[in-house]
Amino acid sequence: MINQKVDDNAENIINMIIVDSLRDPLLVLDDYLKIMWANRSFYEFFQEKPEQTIGEKIFAIGNR
Repeated sequence: MINQKVDDNAENIINMIIVDSLRDPLLVLDDYLKIMWANRSFYEFFQEKPEQTIGEKIFAIGNR
């Protein structure tokens, strides 16, 4: 059970590193369209900061 959790965490970290290296902006949204995660390209392209973006609804960031 513990080994499975470690493997899952390592897999999640690897996935985040891969997604963060994409050139295209990418968001991960929850069921309520709140931003859970964004890659570096998103922040650079839209000139946003993580502390202003994470947890916000996607519609809110376009209205600033």
